[in-house]
Amino acid sequence: MNIEILKDLREEILKLFPKTEPPRFDEITAHRGCCEDGDDLVNGFSGVKWWEIKRETIDDNHGNLPLFTDEAYHYYFPAFLLNALDDFTGYNEVLQFLIFDLEPPKDKRDVNNKAYIKRRSQLFSLDQAKIIVNFLEMILKVEDEQMRYYHEDAKRALKFWKSRQFAVNEEQMS
Repeated sequence: MNIEILKDLREEILKLFPKTEPPRFDEITAHRGCCEDGDDLVNGFSGVKWWEIKRETIDDNHGNLPLFTDEAYHYYFPAFLLNALDDFTGYNEVLQFLIFDLEPPKDKRDVNNKAYIKRRSQLFSLDQAKIIVNFLEMILKVEDEQMRYYHEDAKRALKFWKSRQFAVNEEQMS
């Protein structure tokens, strides 16, 4: 993978995701106090700005993206994306779980997960959605065996995010 492309995407992320105050501890997850993973999110992310989160915190919570509230998901998403770019290989569990979280459900009857991804995707601006599209396209350009394992999921995610990008563009034009 071209290092310059990764660097450019990194710069776009830092530019297009606002550096605002983090969500309050009670806005991070609805799973606080009812499961260990929810408590881990609160303990690891509470009061921490997305651009200051330690790599270990992201690594330790790579599978917990669905436990964030929608607002906390959008707020902390760039930290997970930056982590994936830092180790842009199919062995990076953060990258793997980002792909899974960005793709729509395979079963069209899965109404809950369809609503989940649609609701969360609507939080991203057009420029932020473009970053996600670029990230997924980069995954598809990597031909090593481990990354190819995720190509089908990345293709499904890319199709969704390209359509979402189009929808966001139409909403902003009207």
